[in-house]
Amino acid sequence: MSKYKQLRYCIITAYECGINEHPQKHMKDLGYKIIGSVPQSIADCWWFTVEEFIEPLPPYLSVIEYNFDKWHS
Repeated sequence: MSKYKQLRYCIITAYECGINEHPQKHMKDLGYKIIGSVPQSIADCWWFTVEEFIEPLPPYLSVIEYNFDKWHS
């Protein structure tokens, strides 16, 4: 189990919510400490590894299971 938390950022849902800035900038503006990020262009989303979740999550963010320690060791 990773010590970090992972989020999926849906670009389409964010746009529908009125978000027009780059996902990395927007996540920083929300107050997240980003450990890593990976664009998933085929799925119109980004995967973010962050230190902690900030509740409540907006509709364009969802929790994913991604073992950061396994893939980044």
